[in-house]
Amino acid sequence: MSYLCGNIARMVNDCTMHLTTPWMCLIGHPQVTLFAVCEPASTAGMFLMALDCSITVICLKPAKWSIMKKNVNCFIIITFSCIAIGVVTMWMMVFFRTQTNVLACCYFEDVLPFHMYVANYVILSLFGYCSVILFLVSFISLHVRKVHSEAVRLIRMKRQNIVVKQTISLVTFGFVVQTVPSTAAVVGVYHSVEAFLLDIIWTVCIISYSAYAVFLFCKRKDLRNNLYKMIRANHQIEPETLTNNMSTVVKI
Repeated sequence: MSYLCGNIARMVNDCTMHLTTPWMCLIGHPQVTLFAVCEPASTAGMFLMALDCSITVICLKPAKWSIMKKNVNCFIIITFSCIAIGVVTMWMMVFFRTQTNVLACCYFEDVLPFHMYVANYVILSLFGYCSVILFLVSFISLHVRKVHSEAVRLIRMKRQNIVVKQTISLVTFGFVVQTVPSTAAVVGVYHSVEAFLLDIIWTVCIISYSAYAVFLFCKRKDLRNNLYKMIRANHQIEPETLTNNMSTVVKI
């Protein structure tokens, strides 16, 4: 949604020929705030999934601080509270940049102060790499740890099939979609990156946005069945409607 709003605004107006202030960008371009909300939210979701996977696999017994139904709302509240604090901080810092002029395109890196922009993507990158490390540790521990009990071995197999296989797709796509661009954003600030490398990175990210949805659609039969039912329902004529139409024709 953020990319959609930003690109539509840039296509409608020739934003490179006009200047504005960062505060006006926040007011007139909602994608700036959406970036500040959606990017941390996707990274936090990936991190929580990897954390839950590592806790489930490494701890033989459910830990008190593992993510379960009774405390999942608490994790969600904490996550979005941190995101809300970041958004409020961004608005406050941008509010005092009234004397700064930026392109009317309202690029995220232009609206935010330099140090906040770098800190934002450094934090996102660190959480992304921590997610990958947590998942790799849990994945390796499943294969390295020796289990002698048959019951424990069955539990490990169940965890491997349910937890690891569900997490690997989300962490992989989340890393490609969010962590790689965040790293590129930080590197691009201090070092010049070739244009063709940036094009390759963004192309991979754009493909990955839809790749995860396609992956779930191919993997889950219930999603395909629901889509098939929706298509059939849209093309199928109800008997009552058909009878009413025929009665109208006869009366005429």
